[in-house]
Amino acid sequence: MSDFAANRHAAAPAFAGHIAHFFAGIAEGIRRYQSYRIARAELEMLDDRELADLGIARRDIGQIAADAARG
Repeated sequence: MSDFAANRHAAAPAFAGHIAHFFAGIAEGIRRYQSYRIARAELEMLDDRELADLGIARRDIGQIAADAARG
């Protein structure tokens, strides 16, 4: 086997690993976005008094939902 062929076969698993990591990152991004949307929707359903009871200002909902999505 030539050096080129040996290197090509050795690089294939590494490339597959990069592709798997790429798609795992996309899946994680989708999961975080879904978590963000759910958290934001749930907080937006609360009225101002309920938010105040939780110590949350309506203007902070987006940031709180983003923080929750990050974990």
